[in-house]
Amino acid sequence: MKHFNLKNFAYLTLTFIVSTIVGTLTHEGGHIAVAKYYGYETTLHYASMNWQKPWKQDFDSMQAIYSRNQVDEDRRIRHLESERQDSLAIKVKKQYSSLDYKAKSRWISIGGPAQTLITSLLGIVILLYRRKSILEHGMKLWDWFAVFLSLFSLRFVANMTLSVLYEFINPNGTYFGGDEARIARSLNLSAGSIAIPLFCIGLLIALWVIFKVLPYKTRFTFILSGLTGGVLGWIIWMDWLGPIVLP
Repeated sequence: MKHFNLKNFAYLTLTFIVSTIVGTLTHEGGHIAVAKYYGYETTLHYASMNWQKPWKQDFDSMQAIYSRNQVDEDRRIRHLESERQDSLAIKVKKQYSSLDYKAKSRWISIGGPAQTLITSLLGIVILLYRRKSILEHGMKLWDWFAVFLSLFSLRFVANMTLSVLYEFINPNGTYFGGDEARIARSLNLSAGSIAIPLFCIGLLIALWVIFKVLPYKTRFTFILSGLTGGVLGWIIWMDWLGPIVLP
């Protein structure tokens, strides 16, 4: 194959593997950033994050205050337990039934895709700024960094593609899943109303990068390495490394 470069294929494949892992974690970081803004406790896992109100911290603080006072032990325990149960019951009912909670939940869901899209747009801005230099002097390290930033939006393409494939393999009544489907449901929109536009955006960005930014002789190797590195990165992180590092 005339324009296939084995050395570049190896480097690019490795970079795509790393980018897949980094992109997954930074996506979850977008969810976490919004949850932190609202004051929730968060836990990062290899492919997800959890968030909740810091009730345990409140209870621990209460316990520390009571411990400093020389109060009868049995009375202290009864009081703490009663107050804890009442407090938690009120907080749970208030939080989970309120429109405020639903709005916060929606914005936390939006945080991940927003982070992915913003990162991708940042890469595009850098490439546009560097376009003249790229045409005159070729791709430099900074340009390759911007290329991989811009391709973070391929997550949207991969998500919808996998969702559709899963539906064909194991039908469950929907072709859409993940954050995009959750956001659509929270806005009372059709399941694909978020996923399809994001899929198109991700695809258009990828096509622009490959056919308008990359040198012609690099394209074939780049596409092959992207497919190989993306799949390997997903398998390595989701099935092997991720559950060990961030269970």
